[in-house]
Amino acid sequence: MSKQVWAEELPSGNYSGRYRHPITGRKERAGSFPGEDEALAAARKAVRELVRIYSGDPDVSPVSGAPTLAEYAHEAIDALPHVRPSTRKTYHSVARQVVKHFGDRIRVDQIDEQAVRGMVAACNRAGLKHSTCEARVTVLGHIVDQAGREGYTSVRSVDWQIPLPTEVHRQRELLEDDTIGLLTCAMPYRLWVAILVSRDTGLRISEVAGLRVQDVNLVRRQIRLVGSFDPDGVWREHAKGHRAGIELPLTLRLTAALDHHFRNNVRDGQVWVFADADGEPVGIRNMRNAFDRARVVAGVPDAVWHDMRRTLLTTLSDAGAPLQHLQALAGHANPKTTRNYIQRVRAEDLAKWTDTIDEPPTPPALRKRRAP
Repeated sequence: MSKQVWAEELPSGNYSGRYRHPITGRKERAGSFPGEDEALAAARKAVRELVRIYSGDPDVSPVSGAPTLAEYAHEAIDALPHVRPSTRKTYHSVARQVVKHFGDRIRVDQIDEQAVRGMVAACNRAGLKHSTCEARVTVLGHIVDQAGREGYTSVRSVDWQIPLPTEVHRQRELLEDDTIGLLTCAMPYRLWVAILVSRDTGLRISEVAGLRVQDVNLVRRQIRLVGSFDPDGVWREHAKGHRAGIELPLTLRLTAALDHHFRNNVRDGQVWVFADADGEPVGIRNMRNAFDRARVVAGVPDAVWHDMRRTLLTTLSDAGAPLQHLQALAGHANPKTTRNYIQRVRAEDLAKWTDTIDEPPTPPALRKRRAP
């Protein structure tokens, strides 16, 4: 007789709690856990719960053996072979958005080409980039294919004929200083300085929310970027990479604004630069919600937080800052990414170079000779 509960080690190093459904007899999953004992305990708990449900009402019809997408998505990604840890982490992040679209009730065997087309249409309505939409289709395909390998569905992602939205490169409006001033006025008193921090240093919203008091040195006019909040609201230190421990200079106006903020909003012993009345970090969600309200008041309802980062890099590029300096400021590993942030090339800058075509060539006799 086959065993009822067991644990399987996944390529990611976690353990999957497995059990045999007491009614359908199909192999089921109880989740992914870092330890084998935890996985076995979860599987036993799932079997006990099913037995309780079915013994309480013998007329209940057996449920489908396929798990829901919400239950199965992350475990399927953990089970994917030959996937680098960084790629697996990205897949998990994309899977959260896919699950958010489909909800908690749809099963993996209910996902077909029509369902994927619906997700693509939703991406198109939301104005998401081609790459974002393509990533969601790719991750969902991996999940469905893994479900097929385990016998949950007969659908294969290779059979999908999904038209993705056409990539449209649209330049976003830069935020002028007058608009920045309106945004700071519309933000809550504890958060208005966050606008200037992002505008004058190029920090992302997760990095602004994760600033600690000890990371700001007003005497040296520097911010040391140590960590940021992840999408789950957990502060994580940048242990490696181009953003690890980078020191960013402060403008005079930002130094004065932070000094005012520290004197009026930061209490003794407070850890976070932007905290609520209880000293807890404001967090990404609350900061973004405040910005969403402020942008409407400021008359720029289409603005996003990242526009301040684009504005900084474009402004410095207009002033003649070298690309490698902009790359260091933004913390980009690839200069191509930095170039994508630079929104415009001024006509007068182009004219400076094209005008050299009209200049008459200098006669050889008048050219400055090298000193011997």
